[in-house]
Amino acid sequence: MPQILGPILSLFSDVRAFQVPGHQGVCPAPSFSAFGRSFTINAHCTLIEQQRSVIAGLMAVVWMLIGLMIVLKA
Repeated sequence: MPQILGPILSLFSDVRAFQVPGHQGVCPAPSFSAFGRSFTINAHCTLIEQQRSVIAGLMAVVWMLIGLMIVLKA
């Protein structure tokens, strides 16, 4: 069986070797100066980091519902 599928499977050798590159995002924390002081707005970074697992679970459910809607519309 592998001999029969060999030509077809060799077409996808690049796809099999593909690896997703690792990266890290950085939360944007804008800063500005006013009244002779420097202010940095980073409270949203802390809040989002604390709720990361809740947000990830919620987004997984949203994407599953979107996928289900696409499949059911077909």
